Amino acid sequence: MTRKQHDDADRRDASVRSQDHIPGMTTARLATTLQSAGDGVIVTDLLGRVEFLNRVAEQLVGMGSAAAGGQQLHDVLRLEESDGSSVHGDLVALAIVSEEPVTLGKDLTLRPHIGTPRQVEGEICVCSGSGSVTGAVVTFRDVTARNQDELQRREEQKMRAIGQLAGSVAHDLNGLLTEIIGQSEAIEELCPGVPQLGAGMAEIRRAAEKIGTITRQLLSLSGRAVLFPETINLNTLLGGVREKLKGALPHNIELTMSLETNLGSVAVDSAQTEQALMDLIGYCRDRMPTGGKIEVATANVTMDGNNRARHLRHYVKLTVKDGGPSLRGVPAERLFEPTWATGQGRPSGLGLFAIRNVISAAKGQLSVESAGEVGVAFVLLLPRLDEDAPMAPAPAVAKQSENRRTILLVEDDDGIRVLLHNSLEKRGYHVIEARDGAEGVLQAELYEEPIDLLITDVVMPVMDGPALALTLAKTRPSLKLLLISGCPEELTDTQQLVNRGAHFVQKPFSQRELLARVDLILSGDNIAVINP
Repeated sequence: MTRKQHDDADRRDASVRSQDHIPGMTTARLATTLQSAGDGVIVTDLLGRVEFLNRVAEQLVGMGSAAAGGQQLHDVLRLEESDGSSVHGDLVALAIVSEEPVTLGKDLTLRPHIGTPRQVEGEICVCSGSGSVTGAVVTFRDVTARNQDELQRREEQKMRAIGQLAGSVAHDLNGLLTEIIGQSEAIEELCPGVPQLGAGMAEIRRAAEKIGTITRQLLSLSGRAVLFPETINLNTLLGGVREKLKGALPHNIELTMSLETNLGSVAVDSAQTEQALMDLIGYCRDRMPTGGKIEVATANVTMDGNNRARHLRHYVKLTVKDGGPSLRGVPAERLFEPTWATGQGRPSGLGLFAIRNVISAAKGQLSVESAGEVGVAFVLLLPRLDEDAPMAPAPAVAKQSENRRTILLVEDDDGIRVLLHNSLEKRGYHVIEARDGAEGVLQAELYEEPIDLLITDVVMPVMDGPALALTLAKTRPSLKLLLISGCPEELTDTQQLVNRGAHFVQKPFSQRELLARVDLILSGDNIAVINP
């Protein structure tokens, strides 16, 4: 029998039943109900006993009409509330009491007798004739896919809102931290030889650096981190991580590293990747409050053709194993959601969310393997470069300029601008300052001598840093560029300038760090020129 013949038989059977059991419903209304495209239809008598299921209803409830006949509606249509409690009671009686159709809701879960649970919504209408109620018709439909789409849209909207908020908070914090670090350095210079003061300033800087780590995670959450990819060897990077972790791991946690000798190179942002590796090891540390062992290993791997990234078959694999509780059965979306924690018995910060963002930005993958009852392996796969790929050149040795160079400093934050101005002047540079991009253009027009370097904040009123740089490049093609920002709002423009040769320093930064970068730009052959 074809499906059309089956549906015709359903309608003929329903027509007979409507004449015998529900004479009050008009033929047109019953036909419309039973033929509703995609809807499941169940007809009951006055006592809520099932008399008829159409083909869609049979598929959704996992039971045929013959088996369902005579059973109570709630035994056939097994529904649960969003909290997991079963929907009990006589739905037919509820519909009879109500003068209007009763809505079943949109967050109900249907647990079929055979098959996978689905989310459904529907309504119940009574059948009446000659002034008396004779039964009810239940229509319901599968809304699982629709609800999943709505949930995904809500999650995307929530993440965008959280990202915008995180970016704004990071921007303000980074500006304040830059001032705190700079002022602590200035106080140390004014009062040399005072051990108590020096120790206090060192603690202030250490606290500021910890807050800086938090703001970097917030920037990762907002998706506004500027990337500086370079060709590196992960073994070398891990050597630096090991040094930085000395003293950060408690005595009851052992860190071991097994590094492949001829490890391939990868193209990543070294600073962000180093921070991500430190965060991952810190994540494992927080999972073992009573102590344990963290094992780090690197290897060259070749994935087979069934791997989802088929065009990138050669990888550098980094595995970090811990002895913490198993994560088997924990949904991936829960593992990687940006839930903040303080580290007291739980992994601190944004956890795996921020780490995965850094790895994804390098076109890599982060997965979690948890086979046993104890212990988890966090596996990072990064695309391996060809053996003949050129290594990133070693950074030039910074040296202080012998000639007095001119710097145009554009920063809308008065405190930071004064701080940078004083530091650059002490270094021997001639500084012209401006409070925004428009004033920067004016200062450049009024100054007839060469300007060697433009240092500008990215986010400013009137005219932002990237627009200022491109404007000045038209009349000063040899001008070099150093961008500074707590959180670049227009990441695309900033990243494009960096890709074309501009330098970038992320707030918060120390005055020593900034001066070293300025010396490097002006004393080396660094091409930081933005061609018009």
